[in-house]
Amino acid sequence: MIYSVGLTTAGAYDNQGKYLEEIHEDIEKIMKRLILQFDIYQFHISRNFEAAADKSVLVKQTRFKKTYIHFYKEDEE
Repeated sequence: MIYSVGLTTAGAYDNQGKYLEEIHEDIEKIMKRLILQFDIYQFHISRNFEAAADKSVLVKQTRFKKTYIHFYKEDEE
């Protein structure tokens, strides 16, 4: 299983003030390859159940609140 959390180059600049667009393009190419070879999921946490999610897991339940993690499979673009 591969976990990729917060991988971004948004607003990235080198020490000369130039935008590092080529790094962003490289990351996009790597992610496309990973999506072809592995099942990649994005996820977010919510208090409500979401039927549209590929998988929802109840991770915490108190008397008045429930907390779910919702997983969405990334498809090849």
